[in-house]
Amino acid sequence: MRAITGIFSTLDEGQRAAERLRRIIPADHVNLLTPESSERQVHAVPTTEDMPPVGAPMGATLGGAIGVATAFLIPGIGPVLGFGAAAAALGALGGLAGWKAGDAADRALSGGLPADEVYLYEDALRQGRTVVIALVDDPDKEPLVSDVMDVCGAESIDAARDRWWLGLRGAEEESYDVGDGAFAADERLYRVGFTSALAPSGADRPEALPVWEHLDERERRVVRRGFDRGRAYVDRTAAPH
Repeated sequence: MRAITGIFSTLDEGQRAAERLRRIIPADHVNLLTPESSERQVHAVPTTEDMPPVGAPMGATLGGAIGVATAFLIPGIGPVLGFGAAAAALGALGGLAGWKAGDAADRALSGGLPADEVYLYEDALRQGRTVVIALVDDPDKEPLVSDVMDVCGAESIDAARDRWWLGLRGAEEESYDVGDGAFAADERLYRVGFTSALAPSGADRPEALPVWEHLDERERRVVRRGFDRGRAYVDRTAAPH
């Protein structure tokens, strides 16, 4: 089973994608996450009857467009509403990082979010966007699921990465100092170090990165600086709101 994910600017866009995806894959394989600030919008949406409840809620349970909503907290993000069986398991684990780590949700659903993309979904929720996660067990349907996400307005992963980095770039450039060289010239290597520090299941130090042995000493300083700043970013964004 593969998780195909779309990031949407609004709950309405994500909702529309979820409704269309339920015509292609089983309803309980369609999952939607949205900041709880959208709760009023959720209440205004007609309740459907063909999607089973998502299990014991950790907070309020609400009627919604694609089933029952489970309210839970994601550290550093705050209250989130999750619709769907996978979203319920995610809530039980305490957030995206727990799901990505591969425990209950991965075992129960045989699928999970790509480890190197989770920070993008966390940032999307932090920025008030909506995330739709489709669990697809038929490879022939994967292109159609991706196309439905696109036509409903999903942001591409590349665009999400660029948007996320653009929001950080100014502060990272201002703090940059490896003794020589300009940030613009070193930015690609710096990002390698920075993003590698974001996944709990990833390297615990820059020296553990596969690319490390292929870098010269100065390049290693750049990657190490990015890695250290990435760890600081994780600590900062994981702080309770």
